[in-house]
Amino acid sequence: FDAYIQGRQHWNKRNKESLQNAIRYFKQTLSLEPEYELAYADIATSYGLMADYAYMPRDEALPLARINVQKAVNINPNSAEVNTALAYINLLENRDASEIETYFKRAIDINPNYVTANHWYSDFLGNKMRKMERSVEFAETAYRLDPVAPIIVTNLSNSYMRAGMLAKAESLLSRAIEINPDFYRNKDNLALVYCRMGQWEDAENLIKNYIETDPNELGAWWSLANIQVRRGKYQNSVESISKINNLISSSNPVGYEFKAFVNYFAKQYKIAEKYADQALGIDPNVPLGNLIKGCIYARNGDIHNADKSFLRAYDRFKGLWLVYETMAIGYMGVSRAINDDRTGALEVIERLVTAGEAPEKNNFIGMIYLEIGQKDKGWELIEKNMEQYGCYIFLKCDPFIQRFSEDQRYIALLKKYNL
Repeated sequence: FDAYIQGRQHWNKRNKESLQNAIRYFKQTLSLEPEYELAYADIATSYGLMADYAYMPRDEALPLARINVQKAVNINPNSAEVNTALAYINLLENRDASEIETYFKRAIDINPNYVTANHWYSDFLGNKMRKMERSVEFAETAYRLDPVAPIIVTNLSNSYMRAGMLAKAESLLSRAIEINPDFYRNKDNLALVYCRMGQWEDAENLIKNYIETDPNELGAWWSLANIQVRRGKYQNSVESISKINNLISSSNPVGYEFKAFVNYFAKQYKIAEKYADQALGIDPNVPLGNLIKGCIYARNGDIHNADKSFLRAYDRFKGLWLVYETMAIGYMGVSRAINDDRTGALEVIERLVTAGEAPEKNNFIGMIYLEIGQKDKGWELIEKNMEQYGCYIFLKCDPFIQRFSEDQRYIALLKKYNL
């Protein structure tokens, strides 16, 4: 089983080349042992990760993940690894939450010490179920079981950030990077922590330094462009996101989505709409493409189509990317508010309130209140939210909140977070 062990080593690195190598080694394992369910399960999760990290188009990767996880289930439905893989693929496919949780719980019942089950269950609890304390609990369990694996640190830092524990996340990530300086995802998370703490220069330099060692990491260029656009360095951000051209297939809509997103916040609205349309032409359900298209519709006064786009974005984001899931619904409320649909805006506030905890929730509720004229209430929510979870990372560049650029409370927040 040397091939399988090598596959697992590559699988743990979590970059595009390593995941491709992992799949190759797992297939080699199956050529020697055709009924080895763990190899099928790991092929499935490798394809799932390829979709999750935008290394492959979802409509190519997820069907391959489904085929392989089903083969694993057919061989051994009572394996912790197989049940974990099944839960993860169901999560990526946006299947029923109770079914997903059943598989995670079954995996942990079979083997409470299976690290990946605890890892991905914690992510599910935070992103999907919004149970932040429970998410931290299972993430810490995974870390106790395997404190060396860099991806386990990534997950624990995500759980800490969702719970507003930025100092813990910073300490954890800094130590991990000293041990594994080549693992990108922990640097990406530390850069996000720095952004929330208002340490923008540190965030940008961290990602720039990583890119010098690995200029082919798609996520690093996406992260750098985001940091730059959040700082108001609009031209730099547009130049950075253009670097992904040779790193992603033209058939993968994510490349166009990334460009649409950065150009929108860089105030290049026509260019952003062009890229959003290109992404939607490949897949009409892509989330960032729909999010940006919804923003364009909102700016043009088309509430109906804005709502449709924001809801499409939400359907793809939900349970996977909590910040953007909240943003999709939040922007729907802002869209209604700026287009004089006060009743509709208040309905969105109620939806956000009842949806459960989320780090950015009150930022968006606050923005909706600003737009319907309840400024004191709006700013109070935003200020308190940023005290708990750190800076709203799009504070300086969000075109909707920039409508209040002359407000002293907005100016004070920019100053507080070094923007």
